[in-house]
Amino acid sequence: MYRKSIIVIFLLCLSLIACSTTQDERDVSEDTERAPTQNEQDASAYVERGVEYYDNGEFERAISEFDQAIKLDPENADAYNYRGLVSMDMGDYEGARPDLEQALAIRMEVLGEKHPDTAGSLNNMGLLLQAMGDYEGAWPYYEQALAIFQEVLGEKHPDTATTLNNLGYLLKEMGDYEGARPYYEQALAIRKEVLGEKHPDMATSLNNMGGLLDSMGDYEGARPYYEQALAIRMEVLGEKHPDTATSLNNLGYLLQAMGDYEGARPYYEQALAIRKEVLGEKHPDTAESLNNLGALLQAMGDLPGARQYYEQALAIFQEVLGEKHPDTATILNNLGALLKAMGDYEGARPYYEQALAIRVEVLGEKHPDTALSLNNMGGLLQAMGDYEGARPYYEQALAIFEETLPPGHPYIEGVRNNLASLDE
Repeated sequence: MYRKSIIVIFLLCLSLIACSTTQDERDVSEDTERAPTQNEQDASAYVERGVEYYDNGEFERAISEFDQAIKLDPENADAYNYRGLVSMDMGDYEGARPDLEQALAIRMEVLGEKHPDTAGSLNNMGLLLQAMGDYEGAWPYYEQALAIFQEVLGEKHPDTATTLNNLGYLLKEMGDYEGARPYYEQALAIRKEVLGEKHPDMATSLNNMGGLLDSMGDYEGARPYYEQALAIRMEVLGEKHPDTATSLNNLGYLLQAMGDYEGARPYYEQALAIRKEVLGEKHPDTAESLNNLGALLQAMGDLPGARQYYEQALAIFQEVLGEKHPDTATILNNLGALLKAMGDYEGARPYYEQALAIRVEVLGEKHPDTALSLNNMGGLLQAMGDYEGARPYYEQALAIFEETLPPGHPYIEGVRNNLASLDE
């Protein structure tokens, strides 16, 4: 049965490009190159060690190495780029922005506008803006990156696949599921052909195809993609890697959506344990796991237990991402739904209203998440006996869903049922 207080779970499935170009990719003849200074050589060594720490999820140690590299060579674009990426993974988006902007500026000046490393920086700026909820701002960065990669590296290069993947994910976040699918499919095909079936990037594409089908309501179609992604990540990255935690989280969400609450719980708990250990207590991914466990406990009828998880998640998101981030809106929505389920309608209303206001401002009036908030406001007013007040919220939600989701999507049918219930 459709729940009017919809719980929104977000999947972290983007791909970073942390380019460090090899010698034969540089459009500079051998006799024009100068020998690197000792400081530059030492800085490069710090960057290499930092990348190793980054790949192992040791973010604080990675940042320390990149800091040393920048002290020795203030023009080392790779050090700024990687430090920005690590800051993003730690949830420090405002701290990441000047580093990624500096990396882009250096690369454009030194390497030129059509160099793969410049494209990598453009991609990463798009990734940052998307993480900050600025979807319209992210789009042109991804498009510029894709055009450069296709021209310079070719249609079947892994970096081309990464940017196709990210454009697909952006479209999915904007609610354009049909538009996202060909980008995901192209990225998956390239990675399978070029990288092989057991590469981490292949797992990312499989995960994202699963996430897309999941969002479209095709749970049975999504499951094998999620399971393949998890198997690759556990084998290649290990059991305590953040990407492994993402796959565990997503399988938990899928099982919850299919009504298998007991099956979902161990996946969520494993994901939370990994994220706390590897990323820390105040990382957005840790907050995501807390949110998802709250949603599961709510579905299982443990409302007081759910509230504790939601409140922990909200505190982290507000501190790390800010008051007006889409993820903050998700937790506000979920707390509103919880209070409504507990019969505290007056207590629920400000949470729903805050969530709706953030989504309209940040995502726009025609985003599916905005429609979710409209639907939930309608459900609250209906529960309070204000049927006429509920109707326009349901009608607005239905119009958005019909415009942005495929025919027959569960959300469309759910809102139609909600509208029909007003006349019963």
